[in-house]
Amino acid sequence: MTLPLGFRGRLRPDVVRLDDGDALLGGSPLRMLRLSCRARAALQGDVVTVTDAISAAVLDALLEADLAEPEPEPADATVLDDLTVVVPVRDRPEQLERTLAALRSDGAPGRPQIVVVDDASAAPEQNAMIAARHGARFLPLATNVGPAGARNEGTRAASTRLVAFVDSDVQVGSAALLELTAQLADPRVAMVAPRVVGRPATSSPGPLARFEAGRSALDLGPRSGLVQPGTLIPYVPSACLVARREVVLDAFDVTRRVGEDVDLVWRLADAGHRIRYQAEVVAEHEARGSLVAWACRVAVYGTSAAPLARAHGAKVAPARLHPSIAVTALGLLSRRRWGLAVGIATGATAIHRVRRQLPPGESRLATRLTLQGIGWGVRQETTLMLRHWWPVTAVLAMRCPGARRVVGSAILVQAALDWREEPEHSLRPLSLVGRRVEDLAYGAGVWWGCWRARSLAALVPSLSRDRVDGRRPARLRSRSSRP
Repeated sequence: MTLPLGFRGRLRPDVVRLDDGDALLGGSPLRMLRLSCRARAALQGDVVTVTDAISAAVLDALLEADLAEPEPEPADATVLDDLTVVVPVRDRPEQLERTLAALRSDGAPGRPQIVVVDDASAAPEQNAMIAARHGARFLPLATNVGPAGARNEGTRAASTRLVAFVDSDVQVGSAALLELTAQLADPRVAMVAPRVVGRPATSSPGPLARFEAGRSALDLGPRSGLVQPGTLIPYVPSACLVARREVVLDAFDVTRRVGEDVDLVWRLADAGHRIRYQAEVVAEHEARGSLVAWACRVAVYGTSAAPLARAHGAKVAPARLHPSIAVTALGLLSRRRWGLAVGIATGATAIHRVRRQLPPGESRLATRLTLQGIGWGVRQETTLMLRHWWPVTAVLAMRCPGARRVVGSAILVQAALDWREEPEHSLRPLSLVGRRVEDLAYGAGVWWGCWRARSLAALVPSLSRDRVDGRRPARLRSRSSRP
């Protein structure tokens, strides 16, 4: 499959040109892509437009390396006539009402078909009435099959070329779904997801609902990009997706009650499909106002790690670090003289290794990349201690003074990050507590899932010797983009 004529892509703003423009550095994972003469000729400024096989191959390579962002033409409104929105629901009639109303209320020029799959609700007649009121087809299931099975049933019932999955507690307009379909102009893109932000369920939410709305577990941030395991965007949630029906037909694993979206994304990526995350398009997910309900849901998310590790191995690793970065970060967290000495030594070694992979004269860039990697390594290690490994961390802190010093550093680092990243000043004190509760709940879920699976694989970090930057986790890779 090749990109169509006229398809255009633009280099990402954070891409660095090296070696007089013969090499590009950036993407996630971080890599260096060397350009052949023909590839460089196809790159006009920051833009590549597909005019022939060479330019198509160049742009395809840039998109695959996450060095470029596609700029497709806006999708025609008639695309909505070829789209079916599948809404799985169990009970929750009030949320379903809001979801269906949002799909019909934004003045989109077309009207997608809607299939409401009732997953054995206690009172399905309520959901049937709501579906009828909004012109949606109602598909009741006699037995509960879970969200994966319900989505499969809805996909089977669809007859359109495209399907969208929208959970019953998500609100998104048809115009937003139409905007997502534009990404499917790339024939290798099988699935597109918007940014899913939290939204309080009431007009006067309490502090917890406001915190969850601002720090939703489904929110993957403001950076659009290619979705791949081990990168800045390792998965997308199935709360809201647009996909090619032929690709996702019976594709969800019905044996998974949680983590089925991560599993699907990784299997599609392994099969050579592209999945894109478009942060410019926003869907809203209703926040839970109850502390118990919120913490229990976070713990349920954690239970998916062990089954995913059984199926996908190291892709589930809770951290990805180069050994030297890991040692440097741990030395800094120790706050001891020997730790600082070790950190300086291993950091200098890392700078030298990165400098050897860059063109001559890029010592300052090598230093900057390494310092970024160390900073992200500190963040990953502190997250491990307080989130995934907290039961072990607690035991060590009670028994070992040195461990207490490291744990104290981890708490300070995470508190500083939470304070800086909370946009609403009034919520900053709550964020400090809320994030720790979230860490405890998620970590408890991970350990419970590991106990049930009789495996600790989901708790083992990945220590790759090719890794130079923890935040963009792969090594600097050089390859020619010759078609």
